[in-house]
Amino acid sequence: MIEIYPSTLPGEPLERHQVQGITLHDWLTEHVREYRLGPEQPISATVGGQLVPPEQWDQLMITAAAPVQLRVQPKDAVTAIFAAVGAIAGMFLSQSMAKKPQLTQNQGTQGEKMAGTAVGANIAKTGEIVPELAGRHRRYPDYLCQPRKYFVDPRTQAVDMMLCVGPGRYLLPDSQIKIGETPTSVLGEKWQHSFFEPGADVSGHQSHRNWYNAPEVGASTGSSGLRLTAGSTVTRHAQASRYVISGNAIIIPPSAGSAPQDWESGGIVTITDNTRTIEIVDGGGHWSSPNRDLVRGNFADLGLAVGDELVIRGLLSMLIPLRVHSITTTVDEPGSASTITGVRVAPLEYELGPITFAVGVSTVTLDDDYATHDALVTALNGQLAGVLASHSGGVIAFTELTPFAGQPLPLSGYYDPLLGASPARHTGAETRSYSEMELDIRHIVNGVSEWRPASTLPAGTHHHVGISRAAVAVPGRDIDVWSTRYRIAGLITQGELIIGWEFQRLRADGTDDPGWSGFPTELETSHVSIEHDQSQVAGGWLGPFLACPEAETTALIEWDIFAPGGHGWISDDGTVIPFGTRRVIELQYRDYHSSGAWISVTRTIDWASRDQLGGTFSQALPAAITPEVRMRRIVAENDSTQAMDRLEWYGLKSLLPGASSYADVTTMAVTLIGSDVIAEQTENQISLIATRILPVRAGGAWQPPQPTRDIVPWVSYIAKSMGHTDAELDLAELDRLGAIWQTRGDTFDHIITSPSTMRDSINQALMPGFAELTIDQGRIRPVRDEPRTEFEHMYSTQNMTVELKREFSVPKPDDHDGVDVEYLDPSTWTTETVECRLPGDEGRKVEKIVADGVLSRTRAWRIGMRRRRELKYRRWRYSWSTELDALNSRFMSYCGLGAEVPGRCQSGWIRAVSDAGDGIARLSVSEPLQWENSEHLLSWRRPDGTLAGPYQAIRGADDFEVLVDMPQPWPDPAARQESPHFLFGQPYPALVRLISPQGMEQVQVQAVNYHPLVYADDNGSPPV
Repeated sequence: MIEIYPSTLPGEPLERHQVQGITLHDWLTEHVREYRLGPEQPISATVGGQLVPPEQWDQLMITAAAPVQLRVQPKDAVTAIFAAVGAIAGMFLSQSMAKKPQLTQNQGTQGEKMAGTAVGANIAKTGEIVPELAGRHRRYPDYLCQPRKYFVDPRTQAVDMMLCVGPGRYLLPDSQIKIGETPTSVLGEKWQHSFFEPGADVSGHQSHRNWYNAPEVGASTGSSGLRLTAGSTVTRHAQASRYVISGNAIIIPPSAGSAPQDWESGGIVTITDNTRTIEIVDGGGHWSSPNRDLVRGNFADLGLAVGDELVIRGLLSMLIPLRVHSITTTVDEPGSASTITGVRVAPLEYELGPITFAVGVSTVTLDDDYATHDALVTALNGQLAGVLASHSGGVIAFTELTPFAGQPLPLSGYYDPLLGASPARHTGAETRSYSEMELDIRHIVNGVSEWRPASTLPAGTHHHVGISRAAVAVPGRDIDVWSTRYRIAGLITQGELIIGWEFQRLRADGTDDPGWSGFPTELETSHVSIEHDQSQVAGGWLGPFLACPEAETTALIEWDIFAPGGHGWISDDGTVIPFGTRRVIELQYRDYHSSGAWISVTRTIDWASRDQLGGTFSQALPAAITPEVRMRRIVAENDSTQAMDRLEWYGLKSLLPGASSYADVTTMAVTLIGSDVIAEQTENQISLIATRILPVRAGGAWQPPQPTRDIVPWVSYIAKSMGHTDAELDLAELDRLGAIWQTRGDTFDHIITSPSTMRDSINQALMPGFAELTIDQGRIRPVRDEPRTEFEHMYSTQNMTVELKREFSVPKPDDHDGVDVEYLDPSTWTTETVECRLPGDEGRKVEKIVADGVLSRTRAWRIGMRRRRELKYRRWRYSWSTELDALNSRFMSYCGLGAEVPGRCQSGWIRAVSDAGDGIARLSVSEPLQWENSEHLLSWRRPDGTLAGPYQAIRGADDFEVLVDMPQPWPDPAARQESPHFLFGQPYPALVRLISPQGMEQVQVQAVNYHPLVYADDNGSPPV
């Protein structure tokens, strides 16, 4: 017996299990999936108060007399937690144990679901680009080869995957690898992965192999695979409540049932008879000092010899293999007589007072007078059978004659005058002849089978047990049968109705056993079962299916068999044992192109568990071919309520040539062993957080590659990937802006998944830094829209060939009054939205922006606020034309514009310049200046087109003269170049958006107004 306690504290056990005759190790191995023999266990075992070390549990036999007590031992934080949440007795034992059967048609009780490999990756589509990562981002790797799922052992599935992380190199922390939302770190040794840099040799990892999964084989509606079914069947079991056994025949008597009418002569059956009675004599052994027990009974007919394997049904709680250690075919015990002895001297006169009594099976009457006690004894013996009367000093005694029954001698009737009221009675020992043997019992220790003395078999007399030899070989198949096999030698009929059979016992090699003369006893019993050997019934073919693409060849195929409801026979005590006839799967293959003869391969299934089970099998082909494959089961599916026999064709794979390295991409090899931590769920893809490794800029020079999120390295990488060199990059401007972006924390973190032009890709990267790409004098130059304080160039009526045109966008009711920005939240890697509003905005109509590469709510808000302020404050559009002057400007140049606008500004030529003293320049101009309304500011155009000023101006001697406090050099009207011109008043600040040459002599320009409030939130934070 096993008793399970939740802790070492006093109390009653939570559970009791009636188990005996096996070791604690075997019981735990059968019922607790996580259990492994070893010195460290979360439970302790004691017998009679004595602690048994875990490493000796494979020797500790469980008996009824000495229960094994299991207690939780919370020695560390893990087991302490287990104890706190419900005691390890429930977690470690009860929940992991196979439950008592609640049988339903075709299905045993549900056991443990197989720990899944519910994990996947992206499947790349033909024509798609390889996703490329910039900065730091979550990445779902893509399959480089089809994943290979396989069974490591019947209870464990694994999957190998070869994945592409992306082009280039990456920083890949192990702590950031997940399956769905589950960190792989919690999987322990069940998760294995390796990263390979571009060009590295991957052939040392098993996941690099290129397996092809045949799409026709696998899950279908309501099934995890293609169900293997029988093509034809015969009745499996004889269904009868009683059988009459006589000689070599078994007959079903009337009203006890009917014999299967489709069983024919020559058919093979297994007969299991639990009709024997045996006695177990305790050999005095225990778990630490084994002495073999003696097994006595009538089993000489089995022809057992030393070394034979057998099982005894109805003796142990599990069907455990035993082996004959020694055997004595016949043991004779003479026994001893039972007696009845009088307690008084018997009288001799009975004529007047006759007496009648029964002793043994005889009735005795004394009705005469006897001269002596000898004469009395003679009269008694004349009436007795099986009993002898005698006297000693006149005291009569009755003695049982051999063979002795070992029972009290029956005595009844009126015997008081002869023997006294209470004669002395003695029960003797039975006279018997029996076989006697000592056995070994098989143990499985860490997957290794070994034999040990059977020393703790349950002592006493056991009725209705069966003894079966263990070995029978079926030609062509490796099948072990724990019941004796017989050939149907003849049919016993009544009219045309079959009512029984004559049998011939078979030897281990399947031939007739000439030494068998019939069953050992003649009796009518219900303790017999007869099962037809279904190995003679073949299943229907599934397939054929191509194991590899039609244009490919392979030299190795692999297939998977799955038992979704467990597999084996549920015995009457609830234990699961292998089927007597092992299940055989036959696979046939041939070359698809030549359609030659089928080649057969068989594999044997001998599982025994309620848990889901699976197996992976492989076959090397004699040459590389395009195989087509079909499959069937040889032994038909058992539909008994005690059978778990559904088998499915779960997968078909072939090994194709594969790559040993990948030149341009970082790869990831993964092996996942099935784990309950990973549920069958929709979101179960592998993901990781990767940071791109690229050369970076520092101190005006390129530095070695390192993990970076900066914008500049990515922009440079894009340009150089298209063939550009450093000479074609404006590195000075990149360095200037890179320093700004690093200070502000502006980064670009994005995955590029769709084709794009170089210009769009660079602009996408520059957007988080408020910049855009331009080509300036043949070089790639980023331009940042940022606050300005100094004008670059000046344009006025004097150098415009088409005068300045100003357009104002009047606010309308349907204008956007808000901006919403979508960005990726790096804590959840989901899209979030941040609202960007100015005071007074109601958000009736909002503009939506997707901030690619932005992982910060603050930076997304800043981008949105910049856009919102552009919508409000950047409402002027300017356009004009020049000769070639506008070619001096660049995209987003900050320029001062002049136009003849009364009260705002006017322009003209500077005719003369003189020194008015104290650094004051006296300028004579071509136009009379208007001092009434305009601001008294003057700007002038330098020879290179740039704007000098504006400077504070003072009225001179007349309207054509102005005094200006401005630094040297002053305008030079006598210069050979075009005479300088001026703007008097406030220039229109503008940002150039487009410069379009029109032929060889004219340039068109478009610009927008500059407003400092556009940049007011560039360093702000969103409302909480």
